[in-house]
Amino acid sequence: MVGQRCESCRQENPPGNSFCQTCGAPLNSRSVIVSPDKSVNVSKPQLPARQLKRLGASVVIGAVALLAEVGVVYMRRRVQRGEGPRLLTRRKRPLPAQTETRIEEKKTSGKRVITVFSERIVEERRWGRPVRRIVDRLAWRSEETLES
Repeated sequence: MVGQRCESCRQENPPGNSFCQTCGAPLNSRSVIVSPDKSVNVSKPQLPARQLKRLGASVVIGAVALLAEVGVVYMRRRVQRGEGPRLLTRRKRPLPAQTETRIEEKKTSGKRVITVFSERIVEERRWGRPVRRIVDRLAWRSEETLES
């Protein structure tokens, strides 16, 4: 490092100063000092095993706390939107009922017979597998006398 030495107090001052930092005396430009460069070796300090374990535990606890906070914020936003918590269950959606209607008309010996067959099938499924099947059948018959 290049510096200037004060003639009155012999204190070394950084370059560019016009006055001494200690006594305030004016510095001469002739009193420039060049000090030899001192090399400094810095070795990495090694942490004992106990401190490493504590450090690791602190990092893990901090990460868990952060994840818990994120989860709480996520659930709070879902509740505010009205969605509520979602567990590992699927929503039950009712399947549309399958209906089939068939009309048969027969004319026999002066009579007209109309028969209506209606069938409704409702299936209940859980996880894509059929659980229950309800079949509702209705038959309606009408007889009319034909006038000739």
